[in-house]
Amino acid sequence: MTDARGSVFIAEDDASMRKLLVHAARRAGFSTAAFATADGLLARLRHALDAGEPPSLIMSDHRMPGRLGLEMIEVLRAWGVDIPFVLITAFPDHDLLDRAYRSGVLAVLGKPISVDDVVRTITLFAARAPQTTARQCWVCGAPGSSPCEHCEPTRELATVTPSPSAGTTRATRRR
Repeated sequence: MTDARGSVFIAEDDASMRKLLVHAARRAGFSTAAFATADGLLARLRHALDAGEPPSLIMSDHRMPGRLGLEMIEVLRAWGVDIPFVLITAFPDHDLLDRAYRSGVLAVLGKPISVDDVVRTITLFAARAPQTTARQCWVCGAPGSSPCEHCEPTRELATVTPSPSAGTTRATRRR
């Protein structure tokens, strides 16, 4: 399932957006596994973890039938899994962004998004974080949460939100 760069697991209930995300991940050099629900992704992820083949990155829509994107990351943390996670939403309000970053989401992509935005996000976060199935800081490797208290001030998070010009996005760095 994985190639030299790894794999990206995608949860998106909208078929056309799921197709765009798969295209972008493949363009970035990653293999993909795409699902219409969070529960579908979690079931496949459990098999991948059992086989010792965790994905390099998980990308998930937030509002989907069944489990929400942020609920999925809570399940991952309960499992003790710390795979890089990117959340996608058409409704990037302040409360959602705050909850997402507090739960360990690395980036929030606001819809509409372009293939180029997704490729940049995947390349940045999948390549940057080492693979781990145990909770550890992906910045320094210390046991515990990711990033740890020592590394938190140096972490850069990219939030991509819709710009005033239709169909484009802008990235805002958050420290």
